[in-house]
Amino acid sequence: MSESFTKISYSTMNTESKVPASPVTETVELEAGSGLDVNTDNGAPLALPTEGSTSEILSQILEYLSLDKALELFNEYKQPITTAGLLIGGIIVLKVALAILGAINEVPLLEPTFEIVGLGYSAWFIYRYLLQAQTRSELLTNIKDLKNSILGK
Repeated sequence: MSESFTKISYSTMNTESKVPASPVTETVELEAGSGLDVNTDNGAPLALPTEGSTSEILSQILEYLSLDKALELFNEYKQPITTAGLLIGGIIVLKVALAILGAINEVPLLEPTFEIVGLGYSAWFIYRYLLQAQTRSELLTNIKDLKNSILGK
C-alpha cells in the first residue's frame, strides 16, 4: 500500500467528528434547531423534521390508522380481503388436519386398519358403480345432481 493512503494528516481532519475534510463535508453544515438545509438537484431545500412537523406527521399517521379509515378500506376492498382471509383459513385448517392425521398414523395398528378399510371401500365402490353401464349412468346422474345443488342452475 501507498503511504498516502495510510497516513492522514490531522490538519485536514474535522475537529468535531475526526472525519477527513472534503468538499462535501465542508459544504454541509448543521444549524442547531432549524434542521438540515441542503440544496437538491431541483433547487428545493431538504429539511429535517422539526418538533412541530413531527407532531403533524404523527397526527396524519393516527388519522390514517383510525377506525373510520379501516372500515372505509375494508368496504372498498371487501371481496379481495374476504378471499385472502378464506385462503389463509383454509391453509390453516389443512395444516391442522394433516397434523391430526400424522398423529393418528403414529398410533400402532391404526394405520394398517385404515388402509384395510380404504381398500374395502374402494372395492365396494368399484363393484357398486363402475362395473355395469347402468350403475355408471346412475353415478353420473348423482354427480350432476350434487353439482347442481351446490352451484345452482
